[in-house]
Amino acid sequence: MRGGLLVALFAPLPIGALEITQTSGLQEGEPYLLLELTARDRFSCELSEATRDSNGTLHCYFDRVPALKPHPLSNRFFALTPHLSERSFSVEIEFKRQARVYPLLNETLSGEPLVPSQLGRASNRWLLVGYTQDPPFLKASHRPGLGFPVSLPEFVSPSVGPLDAAGSPIADGEALADANLYSQALEAYEGGDLTEALRVVNQALDLSRERSLFLPELLALKLRILDETGESPIELVEIAEHWVRAYTTNVDLPEMMLLHIRGLITVGRTGDA
Repeated sequence: MRGGLLVALFAPLPIGALEITQTSGLQEGEPYLLLELTARDRFSCELSEATRDSNGTLHCYFDRVPALKPHPLSNRFFALTPHLSERSFSVEIEFKRQARVYPLLNETLSGEPLVPSQLGRASNRWLLVGYTQDPPFLKASHRPGLGFPVSLPEFVSPSVGPLDAAGSPIADGEALADANLYSQALEAYEGGDLTEALRVVNQALDLSRERSLFLPELLALKLRILDETGESPIELVEIAEHWVRAYTTNVDLPEMMLLHIRGLITVGRTGDA
């Protein structure tokens, strides 16, 4: 999404002695991921500096050893590898893209991101922010502190959860799947793989039955792909006609109107253009 609109989607993943919560979203069209690590006891994390071959690695060490070895986890921003022995348990988190790390102390952010010199700090909650270009929610503000969302269960206000374009509730798991698919499609499109991008967009549209939180973005991305490939001009016109009527306040409206006109000319409807 663009213009600073945020959609945050949560998926808790227990991993032995550690619980991980992923919060996915978009800010001004850029995907990001908040990865929160929570354990009953305080644990320390050490940050390795980025090198030419790596964006950096975080090593977290736990006093409690889980009974079973957890499975590795991976997403577009982080790769988590657990290391388990009879007496020790640690997790190695490789940064696939840009990232910042914050220990959460006394239910608040500690302030500045952790740097390699701050080794040995302990907290039972750590927050990792994965992003591509600009860190989300860190624009200049007259108020002190950091602006991105942190989960504080004891202060959570009542909420109806995510809603689709028609205002109907969407299950968190369904919304997270939409976010992941849109993120995959956007990554493929930006990487020049239009065939894969179109496949993922169609998959997301089929799964969501047009109830996706990202329906305007998915349809807009499909229109861009159809326009660039020159495939299915009739389908392009049909989607574009619906899009420009349904999303009249969307910031992408001028671009979609241009694609609509271009499609009309391609199919020979110059009088409608």
